[in-house]
Amino acid sequence: MSGGLLAVASIKGSPGVTTAALAFAAAWPSDRSGGPPVVLLEADPAGGNVGGWYRLSEHPGLLSWAAAARTGPAPLADHTQTLPGGLAVVPAPIGPLQARGALDVLAQTGGLLAAAGSGLVVADCGRLDPGSPSLFVTASAGVLVVLVRPDEYELARLASRAGELTGEGKRNVVVVLAGPSSWPVGQVEEALGLPVVGALPHDPHGAVTVAGGKARGGPGRTVLARAAAEVACMLAGRLARARPVRTGLPLPLAGSTPAGPLSMSAAGAAVVWPTERGPARPAAPAATPPDGRVRPHWLPAEQERDAALPGSGGWVPAIEPGPSILASLFPVDTADPAWLSGSEGER
Repeated sequence: MSGGLLAVASIKGSPGVTTAALAFAAAWPSDRSGGPPVVLLEADPAGGNVGGWYRLSEHPGLLSWAAAARTGPAPLADHTQTLPGGLAVVPAPIGPLQARGALDVLAQTGGLLAAAGSGLVVADCGRLDPGSPSLFVTASAGVLVVLVRPDEYELARLASRAGELTGEGKRNVVVVLAGPSSWPVGQVEEALGLPVVGALPHDPHGAVTVAGGKARGGPGRTVLARAAAEVACMLAGRLARARPVRTGLPLPLAGSTPAGPLSMSAAGAAVVWPTERGPARPAAPAATPPDGRVRPHWLPAEQERDAALPGSGGWVPAIEPGPSILASLFPVDTADPAWLSGSEGER
């Protein structure tokens, strides 16, 4: 099995991207069968975690690699450290300013693709905000893995950015669910227009094992490690079949509005929802309240008044009408208190 670049990221909150990336790299099948070396690269502009978890120095690491890349080709292997169990890691500095600066430098070089050509690089890209310095990593990846909590809020956010993340279908993007889903996988895939390759269970013990400096190669003994090994096998197959990276694809600009998978005609009469299973299909136009505002589909009508911001005169943030398709695919009883307390994280 040849090398490649696998990027792992989220678009909101903290669903456990670093833990997932580390678990995937530690359980990667080629690493256990004599394949190309596997390197975990911390490319999170918010700063690194692995160095703190495993008591590593910041050098060698992302900073030293970026400094060396300023003057010419810099092999990634010269800037790794070794975790217990043998996994190589390029730790990022804790400080976000240093991490962002290093990523900005590396974005101007071809070192990342060169490293991915000689082995497997699993890149922890953190949260993909528009304009993030790690977007150059995801644009170069053979496969981008988006980790998302399977609740209606997070799925709606991901659906709104699917077109941007895939480069309108030119990049390989897959989804891994962080926790159990209340809906069938096929239903989630249809709503997102993206394939779901697996799920990682809610396993606090397994997460503490990884974050506590005890990650090892192989399937491991925790529920999380075993699930990560299964997902890693799926990802390895997809990465082996991935199309060659097209480095000329444009990246989203800082401060720009992401181009989501939903587009409207000039008259605003039809919403188009593209999927991987077939051509885009028109959907019925979203109903607009008499006052012209578009209420979020997950907000009950009786709560709209309470959602208005103080001093806003009853203004409710407008949203794209398209994601309301999730309401029909994922019916939720908002009167059930369990709906709001189902999972942790940002809302």
